[in-house]
Amino acid sequence: MKNRHMNLRGITVIELLVAIVIAAVVTSGALYAYRNFTQQQHKQKARAELETQLQRIRLFVEKDLRMAGYGLSGNGLLLSKETGSPDMLTILSNQSATETQVNSGLSENRLSFDLWQAEGIEAGTWMQIDGSEILYRRIESITFIEDEGYRVVLNEAIPENVAIIAGDQVKFYDGVKYWVNAESAVMYRQDNTLTQTFEGIENFGVVPWDASGTDVSGEVGKARTVDVSFSGDIAWKDQSFELSEDISVNLRNYF
Repeated sequence: MKNRHMNLRGITVIELLVAIVIAAVVTSGALYAYRNFTQQQHKQKARAELETQLQRIRLFVEKDLRMAGYGLSGNGLLLSKETGSPDMLTILSNQSATETQVNSGLSENRLSFDLWQAEGIEAGTWMQIDGSEILYRRIESITFIEDEGYRVVLNEAIPENVAIIAGDQVKFYDGVKYWVNAESAVMYRQDNTLTQTFEGIENFGVVPWDASGTDVSGEVGKARTVDVSFSGDIAWKDQSFELSEDISVNLRNYF
């Protein structure tokens, strides 16, 4: 009987402590592996999302640049560059071939004038105002006024040396504008009145080249080929990884 009772005794304190230590080590290892796995998953997800955004932008930019200058007397490009900031690119085309005439000339602030006809034209549409000059402006607002026609307010005043008078031809264009807010890492594509956003994009660069391979950033109207680059960063612990896309497009509608 004595031996049987001795065989039924419980575990000792030392054995319990050893078991607890072993369980803690196993659990700690499992938690570390799980945390490392989830972090890797988050990194891969962020990378995949940024790669998707870059691919979407690439498709849009290529498509828009291939339509640049369609139906225009120039290549339809407007480029704004500032040192230390992402570039801003506007791509114009005249796919609808819509045009009208000026009804009355410019207002005192040189921001508005009246048109005879502008049915179906909305704010956000671009226009070439003087047939003798490549002068593009975007419509900020457009309102029908009885017996006067359509009052157009522009996004930017007309220069003092450009006269807009009754009878001048006005053509309407489709305009696509690209720019980046580097602080919020968001790229914008404004297609007339529709604006799309692309998260995670911090840089956008444009280099136009003429037929001889010279950089014509200061005279973009001479461009025959355009190189475009855009990129974004992925933050990972104390490091960051950059993903980028580079494309080159020949302007097929150049005249």
